Amino acid sequence: MADELSKATFYYCLAVWPEWKTQIFEQKTKNQVEREVSYRFRVNGQNPELGKPAFEVRLDQIREYLLSNDESSLQKPWEICRRLAQLIFLAVVVPKKDEEPLTKESLTDMVNQVLANFKSQGTEAIRQTLEELQERSESMKSIAKALREVLRDKNQKVMSQVKDRSSQQFICVKSSIINWDRLEGATLGVRKLLVEPQENSSEKVEWFKHIEICEQPATSGLLFSVKVTAELSEYDLITKGTRSQIRAKRLLPQKLLQVCWVPRSWQRGEDRQWIYELSTNASQAEEEWLLLAAIIVEYDVETVKRRPNTKGSEENKQYHAAAVTAFAVLVYCCLWKLITRLQKRGQKEKSVDFTTLMLRLQETGKELDDENKDKSGDAYIYAAAQTLEAILGEDTPIRMQGLILENLANQPKKTQEFIKSGTFNALLSAFKLCISRRYIHSAPKIGLISYASRPCNEGNFLNDAEKAYLFLTQSYIATAVSEPFIGYELKRERMQSDVLDSQEQLKTQRLVQEEIRHLRAKGCQHIILLAHAYGDRRINRAATYNSSLIPTEFLEEVFQTFPDINIYPMVRDVFPATRLRERGYNEAGFEILQAGDHSDFHHSVRADDFRDFIPVYTFATLYAIQAEERIQSGFCIYFLVSDAKVSDINWTERARLHLINPEQKSPIHDCLLDVLRGLHFIEAERGADKKGQLIPVLDPFSWISPNTVEEAGEVKVLHTRHKGQVLLNYRAVLTHVSQVLHRK
Repeated sequence: MADELSKATFYYCLAVWPEWKTQIFEQKTKNQVEREVSYRFRVNGQNPELGKPAFEVRLDQIREYLLSNDESSLQKPWEICRRLAQLIFLAVVVPKKDEEPLTKESLTDMVNQVLANFKSQGTEAIRQTLEELQERSESMKSIAKALREVLRDKNQKVMSQVKDRSSQQFICVKSSIINWDRLEGATLGVRKLLVEPQENSSEKVEWFKHIEICEQPATSGLLFSVKVTAELSEYDLITKGTRSQIRAKRLLPQKLLQVCWVPRSWQRGEDRQWIYELSTNASQAEEEWLLLAAIIVEYDVETVKRRPNTKGSEENKQYHAAAVTAFAVLVYCCLWKLITRLQKRGQKEKSVDFTTLMLRLQETGKELDDENKDKSGDAYIYAAAQTLEAILGEDTPIRMQGLILENLANQPKKTQEFIKSGTFNALLSAFKLCISRRYIHSAPKIGLISYASRPCNEGNFLNDAEKAYLFLTQSYIATAVSEPFIGYELKRERMQSDVLDSQEQLKTQRLVQEEIRHLRAKGCQHIILLAHAYGDRRINRAATYNSSLIPTEFLEEVFQTFPDINIYPMVRDVFPATRLRERGYNEAGFEILQAGDHSDFHHSVRADDFRDFIPVYTFATLYAIQAEERIQSGFCIYFLVSDAKVSDINWTERARLHLINPEQKSPIHDCLLDVLRGLHFIEAERGADKKGQLIPVLDPFSWISPNTVEEAGEVKVLHTRHKGQVLLNYRAVLTHVSQVLHRK
């Protein structure tokens, strides 16, 4: 229990709490690190799946673990300790109505009282505490309401009081963290020089035992200390100029291919014969969603389900890992062959173009609980479908969306229609988008390559040369059109992936150069390279040596290889923001079009003497579900990377001329911004509202930073309490298979 109370993530069980995110504005000087941290506030919002406030959902999760009769939960004492610690914490800090504020003395007394009740009354005391907390749900709603009012109505008053004030604390690390006996006889390469955690404890808990946060570095046994100075500040975005109207229209393809994942299972009938039949709710879903001609992927979730630990379980885990790998490979190969056959590739006939819509029907969906979701089998289906959407993106425009049938069946009819329409709108995002512009085009075709890397064999490697990376690209082409109106037709070109075995391959980025050649062959003379920081160091990441996807060597090679192409290297970051007014019925968002209007941001983000990150375009949304309660949106800023170390300054100056546009005379500036703006609309999955307003998405690059390992195409195949877990990367495996099929 004490270990759980020592963990820094402990406070995240609160339904109202500030969540921080480090931004791109981080610099490292000789003696200090300066970083900017943005905060998004939890406000006890409604859980969309369960229809309850976040606080009540948290209580349900604690109740499920601590009062469940399921024997499997008893096999996870660490989880029970975590839930108990959360329950004690909530019981102490969540106030009752008209309760006196806590003092240091009363806090200790309350903790001791709750512990004494748990020890003497056991589960009955736990049940009673949960019931009392359930009654305090209104208190949590009141706290969330007060926070929203402070953020929206009293923000400037609060900031004026603390603007010129700062707080100073010291992180004191004690000498007891060193294993001095081992250090005395250590030779080069010896590891484990720090004290190790006790049995059934974690390294994080052990670390916190040897640090203290103090006002002054006067801790006994001090090894070293780090001074931390914090200041509060804010950015205000205000309207400037006239409102502009943009038209957008989805362009439906002439031909469409549907791929549908349908759950089936073996059931014993009344005559004791085995029957292979649809799952409980799949039959009705097939009637509603399946086209007359479609590719149907039938699967039995039991075939990929992890079995409980039994005799010979270690060997069974290996068989299970092989089975879930074979499942993904088999489905991919079959779909790839069918798609290429339909396209008539390799024959004399002209290739047939079509868009592929993939619908994933699952009976129950993956478990939200990290400990159990891999045992249900649905997590493997979900991860495989996510991966196949990305891998097949090299051969066909494709979009995948899922439906949880059991959850859908339990909803009232109105909610069912809402869920179905949301799924349908999400599938529409697979189609091309025509977005208008006011003037004649100066650039007939513009290309954009969005790319990132992520580790695919992450572990405790002593040598960085042993690491491997999954490299991902998604390219777009914007083509000038005059019908249905003057503007650009924006479409996804293709998604590709590669497995890189060394840092050198990561620097040369063969796949990006291959995509530039492809877009040049399509007629693009202006190409935006949009690198994402997944896996990069956040601290001082603007520096050249921490920007692994835009090193000077790579830019030099690209500029030399493609001297006839205008290349625009860029990065982007998303900042949380509080809306001070509601979105109008005809408003989609707001944007900053000129680099000069980003002056407050620009002074913070200079990387070093040779490289600038220049903010050139900002797109922000005003949309929110439950807008009255959820008052936070955000803004996405695009930065031009201007590197003075490249051998020819003209390469970087061309990009600066068009994107910074100091004299407002560049004919290409607006065209480039049209493409960046279009990304937020083509990737939007909400569709248009009841009044025809198309709702954009704040971050059109969600595939870069997925929320779960399954979204990233990774699944758990091995796991032990002491050795940790082993994840299988579907995308890395299928990337190798794809390269074989495409003869790369």
